[in-house]
Amino acid sequence: NLDRVTREACPELDYFVAFSSVSCGRGNAGQTNYGFANSTMERICEQRRHDGLPGLAVQWGAIGDVGIILESMGTNDTVIGGTLPQRIASCLDVLDLFLHQPHAVLGSFVLAEKKAKARAEGEGQRDLLKAVAHILGIRDLAGINLDSSLADLGLDSLMGVEVRQTLEREHDLVLSMREVRQLTLRRLQELSAQAGAAPELAATTSKESSPAQEQARLNLSTLLVNPEGPTLTRLNSVQNSERPLFLVHPIEGSTTVFHSLAAKLSIPT
Repeated sequence: NLDRVTREACPELDYFVAFSSVSCGRGNAGQTNYGFANSTMERICEQRRHDGLPGLAVQWGAIGDVGIILESMGTNDTVIGGTLPQRIASCLDVLDLFLHQPHAVLGSFVLAEKKAKARAEGEGQRDLLKAVAHILGIRDLAGINLDSSLADLGLDSLMGVEVRQTLEREHDLVLSMREVRQLTLRRLQELSAQAGAAPELAATTSKESSPAQEQARLNLSTLLVNPEGPTLTRLNSVQNSERPLFLVHPIEGSTTVFHSLAAKLSIPT
C-alpha cells in the first residue's frame, strides 16, 4: 500500500495525508464497515507518526460545494446529523492548520445552529412530504408511487439521519432508523395534513413490532457498560487447546449480544 511504498521509495516525504470520516470517530448506523476501514487508515497514520514519519488522517464531516450533498440536496444549508456541509475553502484552511501540528488524527465539521422548537401560534408546519422528497433528491412527485417506502426510493444512512431530524423538529416524532425506512410518502402526506398525527403514528409503529423483535429486546441494565471494567471479557467456559475466538463488540460497547453464540461454540471465546 501507499504507506509501505513511501517508506521505501521516498522516506523524506514532507506530508502523508489521508481523508477519513466523522462517521469513524463518532459512529453512524449502518456504516460499521465504513467506520472500521477508516479506523484502519487512521491507525496507519498513527504508526507513521510513531516511527518518525509524516502521517495525518482527517475525519471530515459532510463536504459542501461538490459531491453527493450538492447533487442530492442542492444546497449548502442542509442540516445533516446536526451539522452543515463544510465549504471547500474552509476545508482547505483547516487542512493548512492541521498540517502544522503533531497529531495523527484530527476532525473537522460545521455544527448547525440549534433552532428553537417553539413556533408562533398559527404558524403552519412546512410540508413534510416536500421536505423529505427534497432530502431524497426527488424534484417531481407527480410520477412517484406514494405507497413506495423511503427505502424503496433510495434512502441511505446519511439521508435517514436528516429525515429523522426533520420528523423530530417538525412533528416532535422520534422514530428508529428501521421505522424511517418503512415510512411511505402517503403516510408522510397524511402527517402533514393531520393535526396530532405524530402520537398516532408513534402508536401505530409500536404495534408493528413482531413477537420476535420484542423477544430480542435486551434489558437496559445488561447493556450498560462499566468504563472501569475489564478490556477483555470471557464469553464461555470452554477450556481446550484450540485457538481462542475474539469477538469485537458493537458500537455501544456491550458483549451481551454474543452470549447465545458463545454458548454454542466449542472453542474458547
